[in-house]
Amino acid sequence: MTEPLSLDAIQSEFSEATEAWVLQDEKSGRYLIIPHPKYPKRKPIHFFFTKEAAQDVLVETLDVND
Repeated sequence: MTEPLSLDAIQSEFSEATEAWVLQDEKSGRYLIIPHPKYPKRKPIHFFFTKEAAQDVLVETLDVND
């Protein structure tokens, strides 16, 4: 299983020019959150490093939720 990156890892490995994608509702502006057992009671927003990965999660989410 992939573990979330720590803030230190993110800041050391990625620059401000690094691209990432998130899933956001066009109407409400709310971001898709995916609960993670390591972070109970928190609402993590997931960043995807490829557009395709974000689209894959979007398709799965739309299939599960009408």
